[in-house]
Amino acid sequence: MVGFLVIGIMWVNHHQLFSCVARVDRPLMFLNLLVLMVVAIVPWPTAMPAEYLRADAAAHAAGGGRCG
Repeated sequence: MVGFLVIGIMWVNHHQLFSCVARVDRPLMFLNLLVLMVVAIVPWPTAMPAEYLRADAAAHAAGGGRCG
């Protein structure tokens, strides 16, 4: 859910920025492609902590999180 919201915010900002652009050239298109690459990578770092949080919760539920 957080990843979706982050991508949505990036998308809205991207469209707002490009509404002000009068002319698009080749370097701008490649920079836009770089932005698309960053957006495509966003779900990976948001899924990583979620996976560890699930694993940590499972360990505590099984009794592995006890000290002493």
